[in-house]
Amino acid sequence: MDDQTAWEKRIQQRFPTLLDKGSEAEFFAQWIFTGKFVDHGANTAVCGLCGNQKLRYHFLIAHRETGEAVWVGSQCVLNFGVSKKRMTRKQSEARRARNAAAAEEKIPTIIDQLQQVYPLVTQSDQRKLRWLVGKFQQTGSFSPQDAAWVFQVMQICGIQPDFEVFPLSLRTKKEKAELAGLPLNARRLVAASLTETQKTECRKLGIRWDE
Repeated sequence: MDDQTAWEKRIQQRFPTLLDKGSEAEFFAQWIFTGKFVDHGANTAVCGLCGNQKLRYHFLIAHRETGEAVWVGSQCVLNFGVSKKRMTRKQSEARRARNAAAAEEKIPTIIDQLQQVYPLVTQSDQRKLRWLVGKFQQTGSFSPQDAAWVFQVMQICGIQPDFEVFPLSLRTKKEKAELAGLPLNARRLVAASLTETQKTECRKLGIRWDE
């Protein structure tokens, strides 16, 4: 059974008349995307249309006449006048919002740790710390090089970093190359801040820290 056939069978279980001959286009035309969107942050959601599981993103559609609302996944929503470009933009906006919110929660802890370091370093390093904090507040994460520098300075000052509090960005090729190019001891420090998803991606790219 191909993916399309399986998808049609799942939809027909919820809407038995949907796939009657000639009814599919008419059915989709009766619904509209409301513009409401949810990023659950993990693959825990279910599509209310086809029943597909382990979804991270939900899009709310509503029936034009009855007002019935259904949360659907990123594939099903494409049937309701939503372009793939718009869907991707919504997902990107949601990720940025979640990252910003997560960064906001971590700022007090990060600031507290860096304040312990601040009086123990040179004026030049103090300026760099202030710059890194400002950069983090704008981006919500640290680059591999920035994180490695912070962790090494903290250890030199006798302060054990709370690695999990420092979010690391590996979104770009440059950032991944930065991590791969770090000396092994620095890479090991930075690896302590990686999420499990990031660690899996790094291993696929051949970036190691456990030699």
